[in-house]
Amino acid sequence: MTLTQTRWNLSLIVLSVFLAFGLTTFHDQANAELYAGFMAGGAFPSDFSDVEGRGLLAGDTFGDFSLKNSGMVGGKLGYYFPNLKWLGVETEVFYARPSFKDQTVSGTGPGGPSSLTTVGSTLDVVTWAINGMVRYPGKRFQPYAGLGLGIFFAELGLATGSSSDNGVPGLNALIGGRYLITSHLAVFAEYKYNRASFTFDRSVLTTGGLGGLKGD
Repeated sequence: MTLTQTRWNLSLIVLSVFLAFGLTTFHDQANAELYAGFMAGGAFPSDFSDVEGRGLLAGDTFGDFSLKNSGMVGGKLGYYFPNLKWLGVETEVFYARPSFKDQTVSGTGPGGPSSLTTVGSTLDVVTWAINGMVRYPGKRFQPYAGLGLGIFFAELGLATGSSSDNGVPGLNALIGGRYLITSHLAVFAEYKYNRASFTFDRSVLTTGGLGGLKGD
């Protein structure tokens, strides 16, 4: 049985690790700093949690859905203030595909026990974030941390269709360190934590054992 036009509330936590190279202008006439960087690494998601049914599954709740580890790529642009070298702002964009594992998840609701099976599904997530940054402005090694607003764009896809939830606000936090190779080149390692809640207007998860529910 395939259910269509079903609504879901999904919470997603993504833990990301980056190793990247950045081109920087560490020293200009005003002693300010503008930098740009490319990121490549991995995303290690926790489960989709707090899943609630909508539409034909209204009132049903389900266990956590396991997600796959994924590669991640992106870029960033930032600026540290000339009179406050420890304080800066940064914007970044990155992409990951922490797709669903093939699994069957049990649920409960007014109609009795239910379950959902995900086979061959995908989840694509693009994050755009604006962060406030703090750092120790060392000559070679510079540890730093940031906290900001993430805007998330997600698409859930299965063989029978797809659904998107775009422009979702969420949390973007990071901690890392960079090492200056030259005055214009640095390498950095970074750990990110992302959290957002997604609602998909059209879910096409294959189901089985849905007590008292019918689907097209």
